[in-house]
Amino acid sequence: MPLVNYSDSDSDSDSDSGSGSGSSHEARLSQPPAKKQRTALNKAATVPPLPPNFLDLYASSVRTSAVDDPALHQGRKRQIPHVAGNWPSHLYIEWHPTTQQHHLLASLLKRITPLLRKDIKLHSLIESDLGAILPLHISLSRPIVFNTAQKDRFLDAITADIQASRMLPFIVSPYRLYWYTSPDSARTFLVLSVSSRRPASNEPSNTQLTALLSRCNSTVQSFGQPALYALKDQESAKVDMEANISGTASVDSSAFHVSIAWTFDVPSQEVKQRSCAFFDNEFSEVKDWKLDVGNVKAKIGNIITTILLGDTSATPDSLFM
Repeated sequence: MPLVNYSDSDSDSDSDSGSGSGSSHEARLSQPPAKKQRTALNKAATVPPLPPNFLDLYASSVRTSAVDDPALHQGRKRQIPHVAGNWPSHLYIEWHPTTQQHHLLASLLKRITPLLRKDIKLHSLIESDLGAILPLHISLSRPIVFNTAQKDRFLDAITADIQASRMLPFIVSPYRLYWYTSPDSARTFLVLSVSSRRPASNEPSNTQLTALLSRCNSTVQSFGQPALYALKDQESAKVDMEANISGTASVDSSAFHVSIAWTFDVPSQEVKQRSCAFFDNEFSEVKDWKLDVGNVKAKIGNIITTILLGDTSATPDSLFM
């Protein structure tokens, strides 16, 4: 069958109209690769961010064993052994580093790792074994546990207490790097201390975090669970109570941090000092980061509830309730 031979005038007409699918297709094909890439990036930039509760869907790992097996978790042991009918729980503020922030943290870990002895393994908390960027967190409780009869009452209580604070969203920033040996486990963590800033001052201040933790501690203790960062009576007398909440225990306002790596060993004092020097001299831009705090996460078992700040009329935003 012979091909139809269109006249020049027909071709010009289609080209002038600009409404034919062929002309638009040719325009797309004629774009240079760099322009196509920029167009794709611009479209990606307009995509709205995922809601926080969507990310909670993938926050819990799948159980691969019915019993605790440290071999499945890089040698780690549960602080609270698994018991059927008990619900391991945690209160925390979640932070999702940007790609640029993640790359800088990864560079920091690569800079520090050679300082350690060859037999010391530094485990990253900023990415998975497959290289996926992981969320980080600021703890507002110890690892705690509730039975089935308590868990719903606790969630109601902590939601009410946090929303009753009428606290608005706020910002904190990292201000130092140090090695922290946990009293609750056999691990030493590489952490970034975080704080807000006092007006016209570079002194660290944690008024909002201290107030949040005081409320969390009060609620946790009312259920017979231990408080986090609580000072002894003789120590608390020396601490300026930033939270100004009566009836709650004093807390160490300098203890708030984000863990970025861990090891079973305790680094030497020289390694600790050189790590801090690297951070202050080569990675000081981390101190300019702003971590938005707009909610508190309550993880009970594998159920994560987002408790919003600044909206006392809102109900907790949970994916499974």
